[in-house]
Amino acid sequence: MAIYIASIDVLEPGMVVGRPIFGAGGIPLVTQGIPLSRALINAIRRQKIEQIYIKDDSDGPSETPQGLLSHELEREGRRKVEAIFSKAVEKMSISVKDIEVLSDLLSSVMAELSRGGSLTMGSLKAVADMDKVTFDHCWSVAVLSLALYREAIEDGWLPLGTFQDGINMGLGAVLHDIGKLKVPLEILNKPGMLNEKEWEEMRLHPWHGLELVRNQPNVMPMARGIIIHHHQRLDGKGYGPRSSENILSGDKIPKIVRLASVADVYDAIATDRPYRPGYLPWEVLRTMRKSLGDALDAKAFSLLERMVVPFPIGCFVLLKRGEVCMVTRSDGPWGRVLALMTPLKGRALGDIFSFGAEDVLLGGTTLQGLAWRVRREFFSVLGKDDKRLDPSGWSVLSDWKDRLLKAFGR
Repeated sequence: MAIYIASIDVLEPGMVVGRPIFGAGGIPLVTQGIPLSRALINAIRRQKIEQIYIKDDSDGPSETPQGLLSHELEREGRRKVEAIFSKAVEKMSISVKDIEVLSDLLSSVMAELSRGGSLTMGSLKAVADMDKVTFDHCWSVAVLSLALYREAIEDGWLPLGTFQDGINMGLGAVLHDIGKLKVPLEILNKPGMLNEKEWEEMRLHPWHGLELVRNQPNVMPMARGIIIHHHQRLDGKGYGPRSSENILSGDKIPKIVRLASVADVYDAIATDRPYRPGYLPWEVLRTMRKSLGDALDAKAFSLLERMVVPFPIGCFVLLKRGEVCMVTRSDGPWGRVLALMTPLKGRALGDIFSFGAEDVLLGGTTLQGLAWRVRREFFSVLGKDDKRLDPSGWSVLSDWKDRLLKAFGR
């Protein structure tokens, strides 16, 4: 049995809900184990839910996608971080009590990550509401930073620290963007590139963050260092401190900051943004690799790379030979994967075949995301009504024609 994230566009009556579906405010809508009907699928779509968990009981080979944390702790963490940050937005400050709540939460994260065994990110990241992107991002960066911290210790790149050291690092990671509370929302949510004046405002957020926690006794220097320095670059062209004399470069950037920076960049590219959908892990790593040595630390990146499954179950890819498919099994980092060519219920009814990273042209966490990538990569200079934008003319994509047309909004 496998449980995987499925886009709303590939749901069919008879599929079984793998995990509870929650609506606005955390209200439960559908319980685990309920078979989908056409009416239920339409109701989920009306709630503007883009992805849900599906349970697959087919006899074919499968692998349950694995996150870094249990589903329960993951959900609890996101809920608490959202509540704390929402209150901070209202008061433009963060309380000692909230820092204590975050520390207790990170203690639970540390305990789960210390259970032993290899750490693998093998599941798609669920789509977050755009007004929750910052909360979701801060939580994800904290969890990934702590996972990298554990890997760095086991690898010998960092010395064995205390349990509190881990909590301090997690606290810095979860608060790394707290300074964005003082950045205007129209800049944070702008659906496009920032102009120079807006970038000047955005580049102040590490300093604003440090100011917000300066008088917090439980925010240790390690955490403060991550908050102020997480946008530093190895080549010295980063930002954070207000004085250029305090800009760090190379080995002067603490290793824990370099780990947090890798986690920050990874999640920023993988996460849906107001102006674009999130990228697949395969593409995120490919993009990050171009910045090694200039912006990002190669060793910190290598620790991340060995944890990431490039094509999580449930994602969509466009192969170089023109076929669109959904991944149904992954054989671990950079191994071959199995894909279902047609969106039919049950793997036995589809054309199942294997492919590797060298066969992939583009990818998307959802079908809409893949359609956006196709449109951006191949039709960016064409008008919306240009006939060449119509996927119905692409014979190689015929199996997915109706769904791609819908994803294009045609």
